[in-house]
Amino acid sequence: AVVSPQSTGDIFQGAQQLGSLLKQHHQTSSLTLVIQDGELAGQSVPHVHVHLLPRQPGDFQNNDDIYGEVERVDSRRGGNRSEEEMEEEARVYRTLLTEMVSKSGE
Repeated sequence: AVVSPQSTGDIFQGAQQLGSLLKQHHQTSSLTLVIQDGELAGQSVPHVHVHLLPRQPGDFQNNDDIYGEVERVDSRRGGNRSEEEMEEEARVYRTLLTEMVSKSGE
């Protein structure tokens, strides 16, 4: 995808802010960010997006196994989670984002 330098900065600034929020919510100090630009890189949707993945100790035997898991879940549009689970996750994250935005306006 062709993204302007300004948009690239905005995307990473947003990812940084969301990453901090997710680390706090999931009580972790680590986060993996994944960007797949192009089909050969595993991009499954035709727009720029960033995967923000809070990490926990021992969540993968080999740290880089997470990339295969991202591809597996992307290819199944939700992996092994039900629609209800994904809707609940979206509701929780929407609430967190609303709180973040309201605090930034204070």
